[in-house]
Amino acid sequence: MSRKFRMSLLAACIAGGTLVTIPTGASAEPSDSSPASVRSEFTELELFNSPELMGQPEATASTPGTDLVSQTSTTLQAARFTVTCIIKAHDPHPSSGAGKRYVIFKSTVKCSGTGSFPPTVTVRVKGGLFYDYASKAGDTSNIHWVQAKSSSETRTVPVNGVTLRAPFYTPRNGRVGATGKGHFQETSTITIISPTGQKVGSSTSNVRWYNVG
Repeated sequence: MSRKFRMSLLAACIAGGTLVTIPTGASAEPSDSSPASVRSEFTELELFNSPELMGQPEATASTPGTDLVSQTSTTLQAARFTVTCIIKAHDPHPSSGAGKRYVIFKSTVKCSGTGSFPPTVTVRVKGGLFYDYASKAGDTSNIHWVQAKSSSETRTVPVNGVTLRAPFYTPRNGRVGATGKGHFQETSTITIISPTGQKVGSSTSNVRWYNVG
């Protein structure tokens, strides 16, 4: 994939939340619905600067910005209904429950329907917390993203157009978050696994700088 195409794709994601529509009866969950796979389509610097592609404010720990950088939805389209689930990646933050010694993040989900849609669907949410060592916020002289923490959680969620009160955490509740001095960024993916036949929607947060642990 060319750099120009990657830039256009990421800009399109930022611009409006690309709608992914897949006919019912298609194959089940894609073989690789991981956050790392989503990020592999972009360079490490493109990921860091993604808010700037559409003129959005750059976000680091010293320059807070909006939570949502890029977002796509996953849609089930059947003969008599559609169900669309949107995932939102919130910025990584020190966990208050662990004395702010670790960095974690949360993802929120909202599913809505048209026509004679089912009252619930089953979704799988995968989260990846990515880390880049940097002595100060905004230092991209040697940027290199590595996955520090991951999660995978499956839930049956209501199709009611309301954001779930209970978010999906990475790492999952009760597990230790990430430590380090540098930039942190989240990417989450969502797949409707029941009814089957869906591709993956995703969301990537802004970059935040912390020195924890």
